[in-house]
Amino acid sequence: MNERFEPKESEFWEPTLRRSVYMSAKITAKERIVRVLVVSQYWAPEYGVPQRRWGWLAELMKSEGHEVVVLTPPPHYLRNLSFKEWLSMGGLRVGRRAEVGPAGESIFRTPFFPAGRSLTQRAVNQLFVATGAILGAVVHRRALNGKIDVVIGTVPALPTLIASRVISWLLKTPYAIDLRDAWPDLLHEHKKWNFSVGKPSLRERIFRFGPAQLVIAVTEIIMNNCLRHSAGIISTSSLLLEKLRRTEQLSLAAQQLDKGVVIRNVFPPGTGFEKKYYYGGDSVLRVLYAGTVGRAQNLGNILDALEILRKDGINIELRIIGEGATKQQLQRQSRALDLPVSFLGRVKPDELDEHYDWADTALVHLAAWPPLRMAIPSKIYELMEMGMHISGVLDGEAAFLVRHLEAGFTVKPEDPAALAEAWRNLARNRRSLEIGDLAKDWVRQERNLRTPIILENFVRALRGKNAGS
Repeated sequence: MNERFEPKESEFWEPTLRRSVYMSAKITAKERIVRVLVVSQYWAPEYGVPQRRWGWLAELMKSEGHEVVVLTPPPHYLRNLSFKEWLSMGGLRVGRRAEVGPAGESIFRTPFFPAGRSLTQRAVNQLFVATGAILGAVVHRRALNGKIDVVIGTVPALPTLIASRVISWLLKTPYAIDLRDAWPDLLHEHKKWNFSVGKPSLRERIFRFGPAQLVIAVTEIIMNNCLRHSAGIISTSSLLLEKLRRTEQLSLAAQQLDKGVVIRNVFPPGTGFEKKYYYGGDSVLRVLYAGTVGRAQNLGNILDALEILRKDGINIELRIIGEGATKQQLQRQSRALDLPVSFLGRVKPDELDEHYDWADTALVHLAAWPPLRMAIPSKIYELMEMGMHISGVLDGEAAFLVRHLEAGFTVKPEDPAALAEAWRNLARNRRSLEIGDLAKDWVRQERNLRTPIILENFVRALRGKNAGS
């Protein structure tokens, strides 16, 4: 790994963390309260990674006595809605009354446009949702004005950056950004986005020549401007935060006040499953992939590895659970090569236990795009906590964590020969599948000790900025 971005061991293994001045008895109960407005593309009762992450963070803030208000559209993620269903769900209106969320947060529903699988449909959806959030803030401005200390916008829905900045201006409060992916760097990988989908569409081929460069250049300028003017950044990766600091994308105020923080996706798992390994006479190595079957995963690489192993006479079975833009292409390729791969649709977290019990190792896979070195799939933390051996096709910080915490093996992305060799070694030495408690203990410490303190200090510092301190 590039040493410039190598995470320091102290980042992961700080032995003790003490609560800072906000816990002082001199601070009154009223002064402790921070009123946070969250602008999000997704929220409960949806149950994806962004929803689970912010449901958990909202619960942490509420447990400290803070008030949480949310601007978000009705549940519509990955749903095929008819025009009539869209209208009946309130797709064009702002909710007048707040719903009460699972953590006791107040939720105001905002307008949205149905999302599809294509990048164009998703972009239209995100623009519409961001506009709807601004409209929601205008409609409820009287109720919110003077009652919000900080606005936090959650990305990867890139227009949320603009919406958060506009809403913070309307309410005269600072805003912070929860940046979960390596934007805007991922914009420069646009030519690879549909590589694993199959033959590019006519629209995509036209877009590549001229319009793409213009849209990306404008988007990057806007993104960087919003990041620089933010009062703070929440990142899920140490490498991404360090990159933002070194390239001055993080605002000067955020650097001076040390408001750039790392809050990892160590939200509570959707299952209490714990992996137990048994060593019988089974000669088949069973591999499970459960997650997004999308562009950034480039799972075609694993089919090449399976073909190598089949020629070597290694018995291996692969089960892929999930949905995404590249699934159909993978199914066609798998059938054409007659590979031992089964495909299932999306499964609820509490229904995955039988699949984890079936599997010997769980695959976490990313494409070989440079910005993905700063990405950490949230699945890694869940697998670590359940004691599941990880087959990591990863680079950067995610690979560092898997190796450092002795949670499995890692190989470089898009190197099917290396992946085939690693699986060959597992099949021949099955006792290497069993991992210890190092990773599990670290994840629980990160969730239960570090994150509550980091988040509390972060929102209180933002409140202090709003008060002029």
